[in-house]
Amino acid sequence: MIYAFTIITIFQSIIKISRKKSSYLILLAMMLVISIGNYFNADYLVYERMYNNAEYSRLEPGFSLLMSLGKTIGLSYHQFATLIILLGFVIVLSTLKNLNITNYVLLAYLFYPFLLDVTQIRFFLSVAIFVYSSKYLINDDKISIVKYLICIFLSASIHISSLFYLIFILLKFKNYSVKKFVKLSIIFLAISFVFIVFLNNNQIPFIDNLLKVFDMEIYYVYFNTKVDFGFIIPMFYYLASIYLLKKSLSIIRKSEYYGDKEEKFGNLVLGMHIISIILFPLFLVNLQFIRFYRSLAILKYSVFAITDLSIKRKTKLRYSYNIQVIIFVVINFVMELILQDRFTRVFIPLFENNLLFR
Repeated sequence: MIYAFTIITIFQSIIKISRKKSSYLILLAMMLVISIGNYFNADYLVYERMYNNAEYSRLEPGFSLLMSLGKTIGLSYHQFATLIILLGFVIVLSTLKNLNITNYVLLAYLFYPFLLDVTQIRFFLSVAIFVYSSKYLINDDKISIVKYLICIFLSASIHISSLFYLIFILLKFKNYSVKKFVKLSIIFLAISFVFIVFLNNNQIPFIDNLLKVFDMEIYYVYFNTKVDFGFIIPMFYYLASIYLLKKSLSIIRKSEYYGDKEEKFGNLVLGMHIISIILFPLFLVNLQFIRFYRSLAILKYSVFAITDLSIKRKTKLRYSYNIQVIIFVVINFVMELILQDRFTRVFIPLFENNLLFR
C-alpha cells in the first residue's frame, strides 16, 4: 500500500511540475508518512538505545539537550524523533518562500537524499538550520554575517560537521578578483591535498595527533578506513552539480521572469560547490564525508526549480534542461542506494517498517 501511495504521489507531482503549478501538500504528506511512521531503520536502534539509557551526553551539546528535554517531559523515542523531523521540515519549508518551487524541490529531494536523512535525523536537523542560514549570505548588511554565524554554531551544536559551513563566509567578498582568487586557491589546495593523501596511503598526515589534541578521538573512525575507487562517486556529484548550476545561471540571466536576487542565489550555491572541492581529499579516506555534498542538495534543487520556472512551457530548452536534471537526480539515487549497498539497509526498512501501514 505504501509503495502504491508513493508512486501515485510522485506521478501527481510530476504532472503539476510540468504545468508549472504548485501542489506540494500531498507530496509533503507522503514524505511525512514515510519518515514519521517509520519505527526501524539503519540508525533507529542506535539513537533509541542512547535515548532510553541517557547515553546522549556524549553527543553534541545541542542535540544532547534536545534529547534530555524530550526524556524529561516523558516522550518516547519515537515521539521525540517525530518532533525532530517535523521541526526540520518546518525550517526547510520556511526557507522555500516561493511556493511555486516547493513541489519541484521536494520531489527531487525525495529521490536524493531524503531517504538517507530520515535515518540520520541529527544530521537532517543540522542541515535544515544551515539551509535556513544560507539567505544571510545573500544579504549585503553586516549584521547578516553575525546571523549566519549564530545559525552555523547552532547547527554545529546538533552535528559538528556543520562547522565546515563557516568557510562559505568567503563568498561574502564583493570584489570579483578576490572571489576568483579564493576559488582558484581552494581548487589548488584541494588538488595538492589529494596528492598528499594519496601518497600517504589514503591517510591524512597527523590526523591522529590532531584528534587527540582537541579531545575528539570519537571521530577517529571516520579517518581509519580506506577508499579504493569509490572517491569517483562524490567527485562526479560535484562536477556534475557545477555543470548544471552553471547552465542554470546562464538560463536565469537571460530570463524575463527573474532578476538579480535569483542570480545572486544561484551564484551563492555554485560558489558553495566550488569551495567544497576542498573536501576531495577526504573522499579518499572515507565516503562518509559525502554527507557534505548531501547538505547542499536542497539549495541546489531550489536553483533548478527557479530555472525551470524561468523557461517557457513546451520549449526544447525546458525539455532538455529538465531531462538533464532528472538523469542527474536518478544517478544520485542509484549510486547512493544501490552501488553503496544501501538498498537493503536503508530503502527497504523505511517502507517495510511503518506504523501507518501495518
